[in-house]
Amino acid sequence: MSEPPLGAKILAAYSTLVAVILLLGGLVGALTFFGIGGSLAAGYGAVFAVLYLIYAFGTWRMERWAWYLGMILWGFSLISTLFMPFLSLSLLKCIIPAIILYYLWVNQKLFDVSVKL
Repeated sequence: MSEPPLGAKILAAYSTLVAVILLLGGLVGALTFFGIGGSLAAGYGAVFAVLYLIYAFGTWRMERWAWYLGMILWGFSLISTLFMPFLSLSLLKCIIPAIILYYLWVNQKLFDVSVKL
């Protein structure tokens, strides 16, 4: 296996950071909100944290499926940020997923993917 390019390394590291933040956010939500609210916060955090960790692993290995998973995860992140502005802390929450989606789209060949519009 060849070493991944710098962009893929950065993307894998950032996705791992996002997974840790989601796990911690879910844990805080579970401890702060009792009942169904806490359960939903913990569940959301855990599910997406696992997905982002799987994605980070696949990106580091430059797997084809990681490109598709990345487009779904980062697309969901961008759309949820755009449609839920009250949850958005800054413009960065919109810009970062957009940049990642652009990187994935432009670098399809690295993941051995060829999708055309």
